[in-house]
Amino acid sequence: MTIVPRAGVVVAATVGGLALAVAVANAADPKWTQDVGLDVWHLPALEAEVRDAERDRDRLQQQFDELCLEVEVIDGVAARLAAGGLSLEAACEQVEPILRERLAFDDARRYYEAPTPRLSVARYMIGQAQRHAGAGPCRKAAVAERLEAEYATMQ
Repeated sequence: MTIVPRAGVVVAATVGGLALAVAVANAADPKWTQDVGLDVWHLPALEAEVRDAERDRDRLQQQFDELCLEVEVIDGVAARLAAGGLSLEAACEQVEPILRERLAFDDARRYYEAPTPRLSVARYMIGQAQRHAGAGPCRKAAVAERLEAEYATMQ
């Protein structure tokens, strides 16, 4: 029994073979492939785009990791501030250098309506400490009262 290949199978095999040949030729000599016009996908340009995207991804991942670390540090300082283990002044000393590196730091002064950048950091930390104070309104009020008294001495 003789098997006669169908036209579709022959065409698919031919196109697949040509694509494979172009890919191998491009891998062997990309310049020749471009010169002859076989590089219809512009592989070198696409490979460059992929490399650029990978660099961007790595840079963004590094920024994300740094931001997560900063948030973790600020949360730790706020928790100690809420618990009374740290003064508002000491908390500002630890957090201000971190916040200064952020792009929106200059906006904080206007947002918190504080006369100085240091006092805007203090206002920010009072809010963070209240968030860490616990669920009870009495505890939050006690933390706010203590920190507002410290804030008044910083002015």
